[in-house]
Amino acid sequence: MNLKTFSSKKSWIDYAIKSILSSKPKTIALSGGSTPKEIYEALGKTKLAWDKIKFFQVDDRYVPKAHIHSNFKMINDSLIHKTNSQFFHFDTSLPIKTALTNYSKTLPKKLDLIILGIGPDGHTASLFHKSKALNSKAKVIHTQT
Repeated sequence: MNLKTFSSKKSWIDYAIKSILSSKPKTIALSGGSTPKEIYEALGKTKLAWDKIKFFQVDDRYVPKAHIHSNFKMINDSLIHKTNSQFFHFDTSLPIKTALTNYSKTLPKKLDLIILGIGPDGHTASLFHKSKALNSKAKVIHTQT
C-alpha cells in the first residue's frame, strides 16, 4: 500500500485531480457524501474528454432526485451538469427492487476509477460496518431505507 499525506485540503484535491487526469479513465464510479464533492467540483473545471467518459453512481438514498439528501442531486449539481457526460444512476422513482435490477444492467464489468467518500463513522458507498453487504459479490447488492 502506498500511503500519502497532505498538508492541506487544496493539496489533496490538486493531487486527486492530477491523478484522475493522468489515468484518462473512460468509466468512473462516483459516491455521494460531502467528502468527494469538492473533487467533483474541481474535476468539472478540467479539460477531460467528457464525451468519452461514462459516470456511474455508487450509492444513493431512496429519495426523489431533487431532494436535498439525494446523492444524485449533489453529483449532478457539482459535476455532471458541467460536463454533459453520460451519467448512469439509480431511478428512485421506481420501487427499490426494480430500481436496483434496472441499474445493475447498466453497470460495466470493469470500472477504470472509483471515487469514494468516507462518512464520519467510517462508512463508504453506503457500506456500513458489520453490514451483510460487505460479503457480497453482486454488482448491486444492498438497500438501506
